[in-house]
Amino acid sequence: MAEMRKVWMPVALLALLLPAQVRADDDAEARARDKAREWRRAAINRELAALPRVVEAERLRKTADALRVAQAKTDAERSLNIGRAGDLAMQSAGMEQGAASSFNAAASDWLRSADEYRKAGDLMKKKTAEANAEAATENVADATERAAECYELAATSYARREVGKALRAAAASDKAASARERLARLK
Repeated sequence: MAEMRKVWMPVALLALLLPAQVRADDDAEARARDKAREWRRAAINRELAALPRVVEAERLRKTADALRVAQAKTDAERSLNIGRAGDLAMQSAGMEQGAASSFNAAASDWLRSADEYRKAGDLMKKKTAEANAEAATENVADATERAAECYELAATSYARREVGKALRAAAASDKAASARERLARLK
């Protein structure tokens, strides 16, 4: 009987520990799913923060274009319009840079969500999160390209002889170059 008891103790102990291990695995998957949902919500919030910036940047860009081609009665008025168009283009570029930053953070959050879904064993949600991360990365590139174009527009406006804002033109041109460098790294 003593020998039989030695055999039963480990089996009985395993029988007691096995449900605890299953619960621990279930808890780990549940924690991973909860974390994935939080990362997903963070990514969605980042994208929601970027969208109004994109809309406002587009509005500013259209206003700048309208000012650039507006018929002015005097040279001073034309100079003022072109300078104002440069200012609006700079503001638009700043909005696009902010949107690109939000989209970049969203892409990072989507990737973290995908990793947590992988840990939870939910492969469909993992693939969806990865696709959303790729889309957010494309949005980063698009917003960065639009920012570079706006900076270039501002530099062109400021550099015109009648405006005479050479330092602003240089700053806008430098920012355009930085945006183009970021865009090259993204592609």
